Amino acid sequence: MKQINITKSGVLTNQASFETQEELDAFLAKHIGMGSFGSPRFSMQPVEISPAVIDSQEVLDEEGKSFDPPQFQDIEIQAAVFEDQLVESDPAGYEVSIEDISAKLEQEKVNAEAQAFLNSTDYKILRHLRQKALSQELSLSESEYLALEQQRSEAAARIVK
Repeated sequence: MKQINITKSGVLTNQASFETQEELDAFLAKHIGMGSFGSPRFSMQPVEISPAVIDSQEVLDEEGKSFDPPQFQDIEIQAAVFEDQLVESDPAGYEVSIEDISAKLEQEKVNAEAQAFLNSTDYKILRHLRQKALSQELSLSESEYLALEQQRSEAAARIVK
């Protein structure tokens, strides 16, 4: 399993995990193409601005009669013509790191199982110590208690943070 981390100026902006390298490559290709990481992209740039005047226009009402509504008389507008122009964006500050997290995920699974075992046996240890301190009948024999403590010690050693 792979994980990609994208940072800009030291701040994590995107993070995603993928089962295969092909999925990761497709993700990167898509976002590089979209300009997500500061790669070149298209933007609209004005190339010409000129004034224009809209003259009075004939408009028909619901009955088909002609009239000149005031909102269409001698309105001056600015018309801008745009064209697609390739504009380099600034890729500075973006860092893409790819990490194989298979071992990390496996360790998380081992940690969870070991922690679950420790959690499920806490009460047995506490009960045994309490019963022994109060000179009550023990629910675990001394050998069962020591075997359980050994299992707990091994489980705790498997946990890696």
